[in-house]
Amino acid sequence: MRRRSGWAIVALSVASAGAYAIAWLCQTRAEMNRLGARIPSPWMLVVPVTALYWAWCWAEGVRHVTAGRISTGGAFAWVLLGPIGMARVQAGFNALADTGRPPSARWYRPVRHRR
Repeated sequence: MRRRSGWAIVALSVASAGAYAIAWLCQTRAEMNRLGARIPSPWMLVVPVTALYWAWCWAEGVRHVTAGRISTGGAFAWVLLGPIGMARVQAGFNALADTGRPPSARWYRPVRHRR
């Protein structure tokens, strides 16, 4: 996972009226999918009902990538809080990036791309 500043997420989200928050969700989705999570297309964010489903799938991806250090319900609640919650989840991602290795071989299954 890429290391990002939590304060930058909050500041850029407020300055861009939430556009950066959506971009952050899409960026982290792509990174988590590379690490083996299964999060659907961000186009589901367009319709409010499917946006909640997408947010739940994203939260399951967070649980998968952090090997359960952040629960699905916890990640879902943090994201619903907006930029401050996203900064908190990013702190968990930063802790994962600081180790430089997967948190658990049991959960870490990188996706092998065909060339």
